[in-house]
Amino acid sequence: MASPATLLAVAALVAMARAEGAGCQAAGGGPDAAGGACDAEPDGVQPDDVQADALLQHGSKVQGIAPLAGGDVNVDAANKTHWHQHHCRLLGSCHYCGEDMYVAAVKAPWETMDETVYNAGSKSKCKQCGRYFQRQGMLQPGWWCEYGWWSGASLKRGADRTLAPMKPRKSYDLNAGTRGLGPIMVGTAPLPESLRGIFWQQDQQDNGAALTFAGDGSEGAWCNNGSLVSNRYRIRCCGENIFSVAAPNTDNCWADLIYDFVFDSSSAPTHGQIRIVPGLVGHRDIIPELLLDFEMSLRPHGLEEFPGSVVWDRDSYLFGAQVGGGVSYKLVQIVDQHGARIEPAWSAFAAYQAKQTNGATLYTRR
Repeated sequence: MASPATLLAVAALVAMARAEGAGCQAAGGGPDAAGGACDAEPDGVQPDDVQADALLQHGSKVQGIAPLAGGDVNVDAANKTHWHQHHCRLLGSCHYCGEDMYVAAVKAPWETMDETVYNAGSKSKCKQCGRYFQRQGMLQPGWWCEYGWWSGASLKRGADRTLAPMKPRKSYDLNAGTRGLGPIMVGTAPLPESLRGIFWQQDQQDNGAALTFAGDGSEGAWCNNGSLVSNRYRIRCCGENIFSVAAPNTDNCWADLIYDFVFDSSSAPTHGQIRIVPGLVGHRDIIPELLLDFEMSLRPHGLEEFPGSVVWDRDSYLFGAQVGGGVSYKLVQIVDQHGARIEPAWSAFAAYQAKQTNGATLYTRR
């Protein structure tokens, strides 16, 4: 899924790195950079909270403003709910976590979590909120709460951004064997069905050839985890057995690119927003979407010429204008979740690669 290096270079020149507060470390608590006190138990579990589970309600994301309730409904409660929804609209979205507590967002574990817990009047209430999100799979362990009489309650977690050392580049024959694609891993459950198998990146010439959403998390920084975290996923393009290129000098590993996906669903995605995160700046998302925007949209009926294959449109935009010439292309499934090569897509992929500089020879990090 690599784009030409020129796009990345242009984006990097105009993007500004955003400072992030150090906060407390996820393990062990301790004072933060501002001298504030952090929880000595970063997972938020304390004996005085053992009754909190009985108080929790189902969390939800508020997407609009509901009208004030009428009739016999308690007017104070209706007004309170109405105000919450107005506030949530201003914040962009809200996630409820028990009683009337909510946060604007629950951050992925590779992002720094530092969110105000609205209507939490104590550290204990904040922890109640954090444990709810953890049970829902939205918040990973290592979080803590801070509370001040003036600042209120905050739910925090340090970002996990440590990556494994990059493996050397090695070649392989794409036609070797009768299943799979050489050493490239095959995506399986619990990935959504539309992300399983291995995908051909069409029309990339000597650049990207194929990629997988598979992995076991060994890349670090939550890359190629093998399952979505809520509706999020990350691919480290230069990870082990993740990404194939048709020439040894075209894998863009000088930037150690990560693609950070935000899907519209955690179970059956049909659209994904892709943030490009270069390792040159510590794997932080610093490139504004208005500058460089990658998206992917599922074709519900695939393509007529590739029956049986999942197909995604992978569109790229620079300064809001779609970029063609192979920068926007299609992802076509060529290997299914069981490792079987899918025809006729596989033969079309092999024939296309045979016309490139190195023929049937592909390269990956392993």
